[in-house]
Amino acid sequence: MSHVSELHRLLLLEADELLGELISFRLEMLGYSVSIARTLAEATLASAERFDLVLIDADIESVDAADFVMELRADSVSAETPVLILSSISDPEQIRKLHVAGANAYVVMPYDPATLEDKIEQLLAGGQTRVTV
Repeated sequence: MSHVSELHRLLLLEADELLGELISFRLEMLGYSVSIARTLAEATLASAERFDLVLIDADIESVDAADFVMELRADSVSAETPVLILSSISDPEQIRKLHVAGANAYVVMPYDPATLEDKIEQLLAGGQTRVTV
């Protein structure tokens, strides 16, 4: 794990307040600036701003993560922004669907915090690779 050399802005779509705060706190301790959206409407509004990375909890019942990723890809502001999916579901079909929609990485929850940090660093360094678990 390397140190963050510049302040990267991250958008986190997480409906669970406690989980959102925990993820945000950990990432802020690593030097990232994190904005939390609790609903799809908040995330859509926030995505009009420039972020260096978007993290989406795909387990939120009211959110179709693949649709939101496609919205991000269709918007000129966020079209190239890396997207990292967090999910408790390791179903290959869901992973494929999110990859096709444009997600860059997929982390299965619960996860080792170092795994999440490594994925974020890889994506911020330009690691536009296939979706990995």
